[in-house]
This record gives sequence, C-alpha cells and structure tokens, in this order.
Amino acid sequence: MMNEIMAQFRSDVDFISVYTTEAHPVGGWEAPDQPNLVADATTTTERVAAARAWFDKTQLSGQLAVDGIDNEAQFTYDSMPDRIFVLQQGKVLYMQDKGPFGYLPDELTAFLQKLK
Repeated sequence: MMNEIMAQFRSDVDFISVYTTEAHPVGGWEAPDQPNLVADATTTTERVAAARAWFDKTQLSGQLAVDGIDNEAQFTYDSMPDRIFVLQQGKVLYMQDKGPFGYLPDELTAFLQKLK
C-alpha cells in the first residue's frame, strides 16, 4: 500500500522511512505471521544492517534513515511500533496514531490529496 502512495505523490513529497527498534525481535514478542526474523540490535551497526535488509525486502521508494541505538527518534516521536507523520519545514502537519491500529495509509492519501 505504501509503495502505491509513494508512487502517486513522489513528485510532491519526499518520503523518508525511519527504522527504529525492531517491533518483533527474535526471542522477544514474536508475531506469528512475522515475515522477517530479526534479532534486537545491540549496536547502531546491527540496526543499520537490519534496516537495510527490511528496506530492500519491502522495496519502498524514498529514503531510509535509521534511529541510533539510543532510540532518540523513537522516543521523540513515540513511534513504536510504527507511525506515519507528514512534516513541512520542521513542523508536524499530520500525525497518525501509533500502529498497528493507527497505521492507516488510506487516511494519509486523503491528507496528501488535500495538500495538492
């Protein structure tokens, strides 16, 4: 779904995916349908490797950023397990509730269409 949204708005929006703490690490709270088996990173280097593997597998367009092992982005944006934001010039214009229940790509599409 996100790939379609990114394709639809790529000329108007810069998309950045920020990879933070693994929501379902091996040995942690593993989801039964989890497509990726990822250990919880203990270093930023490990997190970057996990992020790159996830980004490549999902084939998302846009850019990839990775939260440091100190989890500053996750804590700042309360983004565990996931969350969608729209920022403009450093200001939050739009913020969804946290996923999985607050992860609503269709609502993002409606918001971006209003911005056009």
